[in-house]
Amino acid sequence: MKTKTILLTTSTIAVIALTACSGSGNSEKYKPVNYCPTVGFEFHPFDAPEISETLKEHYLRVINEARSVARDCGEYGHFEAAPPLKWSKALYRAAYEHSYDMANTGYFSHKGSGTEFDWTFQVGEIEPTYYEDGSESRERVENNGYISGVEENIGLMNNRTPEHVVQRWLDSPGHCKAIMSYELQYMGMAKVKEPYDVKRDGWLGDYWTIDLGYQSDFDENGTYIGEGSDSCIPPTEE
Repeated sequence: MKTKTILLTTSTIAVIALTACSGSGNSEKYKPVNYCPTVGFEFHPFDAPEISETLKEHYLRVINEARSVARDCGEYGHFEAAPPLKWSKALYRAAYEHSYDMANTGYFSHKGSGTEFDWTFQVGEIEPTYYEDGSESRERVENNGYISGVEENIGLMNNRTPEHVVQRWLDSPGHCKAIMSYELQYMGMAKVKEPYDVKRDGWLGDYWTIDLGYQSDFDENGTYIGEGSDSCIPPTEE
């Protein structure tokens, strides 16, 4: 059986929260869907499939077991054991959206493909950045209702368990740092297998994405818990 593994990591730090919550810049990008007046932001979440409680707990267990042990992350140094993370529906939606985009286009990058499968790019009226059109991890998590800094790891593998995927991330210094950051509070993780007509080199890849969130003004259900309002509720999966 053929097996392949490709990994990438990126970080977007907490200055994002300042930009989004200020109501400047981002408030003009998104069409009026589920507007949150407290943060001056509009949400247009991806319609990710419901994740089973069993799979959600599996993902949480693997990541939290990894964080429960002190470890060295190569050039990023030593990390002490970190507190367990909680599940975020918003981060799950963002992770699934990006895995779905990559799987359906064969475009493996933290940047969205800019095609019809790049949901946030399609609904967000995002201006072109870098050298290609497409959503950024920051924009995807914001559009799905998580307003804070995030770390994102992605992987392209086939027929691998969550334990194997996470271990490969831990073996890579940048991915290890993203998982072990002490200040993280929430996570969402997803896998999407590419369709047969997109398969590369005769094998069907599993596209993995994990989005790891720093402190947010929204709880795991997407309810606003920051200062100034107790009634601003971005969309949930009710």
